[in-house]
Amino acid sequence: MLVLSVFIAPHASAHDVLVSSDPEDGAEVEAPTGFTLTFNNEPLEVNPVVSISGPDGQESALEVEPVVKGRDVYVELPDLESGEYDVSWRIVSSDGHPISGEQSFTVLAGEDDAADDDAADDQEASDPDESVSSDDETGTEDETDSAGDDTDASDDGSVGDSEQESAAENGEDSAGLPVGAWVAIGIAAVVVLGLLAAYALRKKGEKPAEETPSQSEEE
Repeated sequence: MLVLSVFIAPHASAHDVLVSSDPEDGAEVEAPTGFTLTFNNEPLEVNPVVSISGPDGQESALEVEPVVKGRDVYVELPDLESGEYDVSWRIVSSDGHPISGEQSFTVLAGEDDAADDDAADDQEASDPDESVSSDDETGTEDETDSAGDDTDASDDGSVGDSEQESAAENGEDSAGLPVGAWVAIGIAAVVVLGLLAAYALRKKGEKPAEETPSQSEEE
């Protein structure tokens, strides 16, 4: 019994030790949903603590509550961003003594995160500079003003054509007189010319009659 007590006593008083973890220390994983510590014995369910620090070096603001089940101490993880995470834990061993440790794991960028990063890079590359934007806006305003001037010019031309067509429909020429007035003037001129021609012919016919008595007196 003395010999057996020498070999058994150290083992009975030994603290529990960590056998494995998931994710493992230094592992690189994608979107882990939980973190598990597995010990060689069943730790006591006395205030287990698991603290996770994110890539920014600050402790996670989300509540992470460890659950002791058999030889495992498990915590559920929220959606983690890509980067390296540090884990520190502290539990009470099966012999009643507290034990603690530290380790880390790295969360890799998923396909969605990579796609978002690529989209952000493409957007930054496609966005023009402010100066280019201002030049484009200035060019657009100039084109708009030119288009407005052309529209005004076409409107003025349209108005002039409309006035001329209206004057033609009302029987007026470019001088502002009705067409009927010009016709009346032309008829009057023809009548006057006719009267002048008749008067001239009459005077020509009267001259021989006046000379006949004089010729008879001379004879």
